Amino acid sequence: MVRAAHWLLLLLYSISSSPQTPSIDSIVHPDSCRRIIETLAADSFMGRYTGSPMGEEAGKFIAEEFGKAGCAPGGNGGGFFIPFTFQNDGRDITVSNIVGGIT
Repeated sequence: MVRAAHWLLLLLYSISSSPQTPSIDSIVHPDSCRRIIETLAADSFMGRYTGSPMGEEAGKFIAEEFGKAGCAPGGNGGGFFIPFTFQNDGRDITVSNIVGGIT
């Protein structure tokens, strides 16, 4: 999940370094980036393991932040989530990628 935090930082940096709407400019700044990282790194997310309930909560949080930043949903059904299934210890586990785009 550390990799996910790095991707989120990269996304937030790319949003903040290009001309954007006032909405994005007011959201993406050092304080908001710090808040997002501190939230995802908090003990309350219990590691955000893939397929865990707190992993799902982290995904919801990220999707919510994408929406606040003005990202266009890039997932299924007009949302931010693209579900996929993988196997772990012989079990099928369905999780989602969170996808948003800058328009």
